[in-house]
Amino acid sequence: MTPLETAKEYQRRGWQPIPIAHRSKNPNFQNWQNFQTTEADLSKHFNGAAQNIGVLLGSKSGGLTDIDLDTPEAVKIADYFLPITQSEFGRAGMPRSHRLYISDFKKTEQFEYVEMVVEIRSTGVQTVFPGSTHESGESIKWHTDGEPIQVDAQTLRRSVARLAVACIISKFWRVGIRNKLTLALSGVLLRNGFDVSETENFIRAVGAAANDEEISDRLKAIDATARKLESGGNVYGFPKLAELTDKKLVEKICKWLEIEHRQTGEPVHQTDAAKPFKAEKVSQANQILCLAEDIELFHTSDGEPFASIEVGGHIENHRVNSKSFRDFLSYQYYQADGKSPSSQALQDVINSLSGKAKFEGKTQEVFIRLAAFNEKIYLDLCNDLWQIVEIGAGGWRVIEATDAPVRFKRTKAMLALPIPTENGDIGKLKSFLNVDDENLTLILAWLVNCFRPDFPFPVLILSGEQGAAKSTASKVLRGLVDPSLVPFRSAPRNERDLIIAANNAWICAFDNLSNVPDWLSDALCRLSTGGGFGARTLFENEEETLFTAKRPIILNGIGDIANRGDLLNRALPIKLQAIPKHKRRLESEFWAAFEKEKTSIFSALVSAVSFALGQIENRTLPELPRMADFALWATAAEIGLGLKENDFIKAYTQNREDAHSIVLEDSIFAEVLQEFLSKKATDGKYKEAGILLKDLLTELKDTAGETRVKNKEFPKSSKGLRNAIERINPNLREIGIFTTFHGRTGANADKGASLSLEYNCNQTSVTSVTSVSPQNKAQTADVTTDVTQNGKTSNVSNVSNVKSNVKTINTNNCNSLASKNGVTDVTDVTLQSYSNGSGKAEFVDMEI
Repeated sequence: MTPLETAKEYQRRGWQPIPIAHRSKNPNFQNWQNFQTTEADLSKHFNGAAQNIGVLLGSKSGGLTDIDLDTPEAVKIADYFLPITQSEFGRAGMPRSHRLYISDFKKTEQFEYVEMVVEIRSTGVQTVFPGSTHESGESIKWHTDGEPIQVDAQTLRRSVARLAVACIISKFWRVGIRNKLTLALSGVLLRNGFDVSETENFIRAVGAAANDEEISDRLKAIDATARKLESGGNVYGFPKLAELTDKKLVEKICKWLEIEHRQTGEPVHQTDAAKPFKAEKVSQANQILCLAEDIELFHTSDGEPFASIEVGGHIENHRVNSKSFRDFLSYQYYQADGKSPSSQALQDVINSLSGKAKFEGKTQEVFIRLAAFNEKIYLDLCNDLWQIVEIGAGGWRVIEATDAPVRFKRTKAMLALPIPTENGDIGKLKSFLNVDDENLTLILAWLVNCFRPDFPFPVLILSGEQGAAKSTASKVLRGLVDPSLVPFRSAPRNERDLIIAANNAWICAFDNLSNVPDWLSDALCRLSTGGGFGARTLFENEEETLFTAKRPIILNGIGDIANRGDLLNRALPIKLQAIPKHKRRLESEFWAAFEKEKTSIFSALVSAVSFALGQIENRTLPELPRMADFALWATAAEIGLGLKENDFIKAYTQNREDAHSIVLEDSIFAEVLQEFLSKKATDGKYKEAGILLKDLLTELKDTAGETRVKNKEFPKSSKGLRNAIERINPNLREIGIFTTFHGRTGANADKGASLSLEYNCNQTSVTSVTSVSPQNKAQTADVTTDVTQNGKTSNVSNVSNVKSNVKTINTNNCNSLASKNGVTDVTDVTLQSYSNGSGKAEFVDMEI
């Protein structure tokens, strides 16, 4: 319809149209309030040009009254209060924002608080009607183009006033005070003429405007208030409402709802219906507790109190005594009262909430970065959207934190992981690591194991000389699982430092270590395979802070930084070679390239974890090695990581042998024990059914000599001897030394504890060259033996040029060197070796 046709239609309905400029809402001529025309002369004012059409309201149009809804909340909940009419219109951005009635309302009234909420528009004003274009460019259209219903002025105003109050209250309807607001508001309404049904409708409307999904809890609060009033009990009212919202708002409510001079209906309770409003003084602590009313409080299994708070549309979990939660409470109070609370008030509240969380809250674990639940793994991406990757045997998906069955906490150092995509490529990782294919296999296995919570984690030890990119490799690997503002730390000074590091990150990475002291070695063992730590709580005499966890660990440094058997048995020691000058890259270019490929590599890891979850139940190993859970998981992930079947076991077996060598080569005691057994052996074999520990210690001292006996590592007693053997027993077994402790048994029980000792050097090494002595500086020996490696037999012969003090030649070293040169049958091997003064052969060169 043209503007002229529309204007004529409005006039036929008894409404007075007036011309308005296109995309405007104000008439552009004087005395428009008295404008009047007939259908015959409308064409003078609506001449075919683009034009808006206004309608004079009130008496000029037969009592036509427009309820103009000015906020989205008002539009959303208008149906809770306004009488149903068949005449509604609006625009796309604010549909049904105008409701038309026929009423004897004689004036225009605005309901405004901070902004305009709703207007009753009548005599003296006009409204731009359908057939027009809003200032925004949206067309104004009918929603229902029927006849407005007739409503008396008092009923219409009361409905609009209630709507306005509900809209404004909804602005204060936030997590932490919703229940208190319900009690206060229902107390006010029920005391001042509202029945229970009207009060419930009012609270439902407020909840709808504020997107409150727990409205059933609010209705319970209304019922409790009504029952208290009926029994003459005390309930919240205006003072509490003012405390939770704003004093000026309460004054508006009194005015709009005409509470102080209501003419009809007796209040349910007369306590303060006719009294002037006066807010009671409430302490800051109590005000903050009211604000925290709806916060979910709970505690972990070790009693740590936590709170779940709503921030920016998502839920966060914070320790009740954390700075972040303190800041949240402070901000809530500032929003409500316009000022900051005192430190004492905040501390009082935190003490109260801590007790409530411990004794009233449910038990719920809180995880950092990764968690396992119901055969699935959950990975916190730590992004602003609070998204989580749910990984199962059938695949993975990205979900919202509120949809996960587990809860996560975050620390300020944690950085976001990329959102994974399909078709990741794990092969891209190789260009960012300075390792060969065998060690890359081990690193991939370590990475995929980092995604498996509640299982042991091998300690990744990266060693090498300066310029081998150890720190860079550590940062790359951590960035694929648990990126952090602080990618690695210096060595912890004590267990408390280690606890703090593990409590604030998933991966514990320590950079540039020169060595690992015994206490740290023990602590890292517990952290990698699961163990508890305890420390006295600060400022407490008897309280202890407990921490139990398993964490992936990265250590890096020059040389063999870890040499304790218990740590190396749980470790993946990997040596990095120095990067040649022609292969060095600018750091800025390196990290730019890594960030470009990070999403692809990370996505491939996530897919590999999913693959492993689907394979793990069907996987077995003929023999379970140390860190068996890790080995089985890595085997299950092989194909998902782009590896061939058994690639991992081959690499892991060789790595275990290297780890045993590191332990034994670094142990003065192991060195002496091997020398002692070599002297005792006949044809490489020796067996002692029961030798007293004290006698064995005496013989070992004789073998060691004065200098080595004085070494702090060398045992000083029978008990110390037993401890020394037990510490390296796994490593000794690998080179054919077997021990069994008997205690005080047998014929010599009265003389002390004993042990059985068996030595079979042929199991792992070429026959000893026993004829070599310190006096014979360059004696030659020909030795021929069959050596089995990886299921194949190679022939070794003509081993020559073995210098002084060389007691045994390790077959693994020979085969390893030969294998690297592509040789299967090794003959005419020339080993250049020298004595390091301790009786060990250290190979300098090998000619094939």
